[in-house]
Formats: sequence, C-alpha cells, structure tokens
Amino acid sequence: MKRTLDLIVAIVAAGLSAPLAAVTAVAVRSTMGSPVLFHQERPGLAGRPFDIIKFRTMVGGEADPEERMTPTGAVLRRWSIDELP
Repeated sequence: MKRTLDLIVAIVAAGLSAPLAAVTAVAVRSTMGSPVLFHQERPGLAGRPFDIIKFRTMVGGEADPEERMTPTGAVLRRWSIDELP
C-alpha cells in the first residue's frame, strides 16, 4: 500500500513540476546554451558514489565560481529550482 501511495504522489508531483522544469530548461538554454543539465558523481551514504543531475547555473572557465554564476543561475539557486531534476 505504501509503495502505491508513493508512486501516486511521485507521479502527481512530476506532473505539477513539469511546466516549471520546461520553463527553466528554456531559460538555461537561452542564457547559457547547451547543455542544460549538469551531471556530477558525488559521495553518498558510506562513501558509495551516486550521480546527481541538476540544471546548469554557471558558465565554464577558470574564474571564481561567483564570477562564473549567471544571473539566471543565481535565481535558480536562490529558489532551489536547479535541483528540480
């Protein structure tokens, strides 16, 4: 029963967040270009690595992270929209 409820809630949440994700993807693409998503391997529980996927908030380069942050990326991070995927 819990698994069924979890699936229903996840499907509804995905459906409700899809328009926001689409608008975010268009904003990232128009201001920073491709790729729209950022992929990174991070350490998880007991040091086991896992993959994280987020909307991109910075442009490439060797500058400080604050200088690489775009205005769109700052908004995405402020509202934690970059973590939506």
